[in-house]
Amino acid sequence: MTRKTKEVIITDEGNRDKGKVFVITEPSSYECEQIALRFFSVVGRKRKDKDDPTADEGMAGVASIYDPSNPDFQHLLSQLMGCVKYQHAPGHPLQVIKEGEECQIDEVSTRMKLKHEAFELITGFSLAG
Repeated sequence: MTRKTKEVIITDEGNRDKGKVFVITEPSSYECEQIALRFFSVVGRKRKDKDDPTADEGMAGVASIYDPSNPDFQHLLSQLMGCVKYQHAPGHPLQVIKEGEECQIDEVSTRMKLKHEAFELITGFSLAG
């Protein structure tokens, strides 16, 4: 059976990535399960913090768990971006997203959108509140 894919075209005015096409491909069921379990593990640990007022506020709550020093969360973000490829032009092979100066993505907002879309494709539900 073929994996689910989702084409994401950046349409936001003023975004340097406007018009760029990205293709998100569902990983194996095992990898999907690992991503979901890692996400719930990280969120579960954060929710145990009773002083966290954003734990139930949709994307704001998800953003509140971001911690650059948390290796689980960093690995989760890496797994999500691993599902994303860049479509330079119709009919051209998909390109792995490069990091650093040669990255095909110019805006942080595009990176966040692609991670959100990848998570939604993998789990079947949205992070939006």
